[in-house]
Amino acid sequence: MDYSDLSERSDKAYERWSAAASQFDYYIAALLATVVAYLLSQQKPTPPAGAADIATLAAIVAFVAALALSILRLEAMVTSMGLGHIRLSAKMKHAYFQESASPSTQITEEGTGKTFTQQQVLDSFWAQAKAAKKAEDEWGDKAAVRYRWRNRFLLGGIGLYLVGYVWRMCEAA
Repeated sequence: MDYSDLSERSDKAYERWSAAASQFDYYIAALLATVVAYLLSQQKPTPPAGAADIATLAAIVAFVAALALSILRLEAMVTSMGLGHIRLSAKMKHAYFQESASPSTQITEEGTGKTFTQQQVLDSFWAQAKAAKKAEDEWGDKAAVRYRWRNRFLLGGIGLYLVGYVWRMCEAA
């Protein structure tokens, strides 16, 4: 079996998945904003008259929370992707410098005049990559938590809205 193009195919599949996930998140955020705007436009500025109105107001609060979490998830996802770029860039610099410089190479920083050995520069690149990886993982975890809570609030809002709707229908009958 030829494995030569599996890495490339895997990378392309990941890129397609990442783009689709991002588009889906933007879609959900836009949909939630539309639902919140519609429901708020239907509300009258009067105190709730009964359980149906309270359920509808609670649904609006749940939808607003889901919208906020949706936006925070997008922020976490974008930040995580940026940190992934920093990590990969530092790894690339590390590999390039390790390959091209001799062990006796001395690097002088222009602004300060400090000199660094090849190993110090390599350690610096590696430390950047490790720090970016740690931050990327933390932001990825935040995105996952926000995703779960967004879905919970979304489903809760739908449930509360349906309860209010059914309650109104039962009261009207």
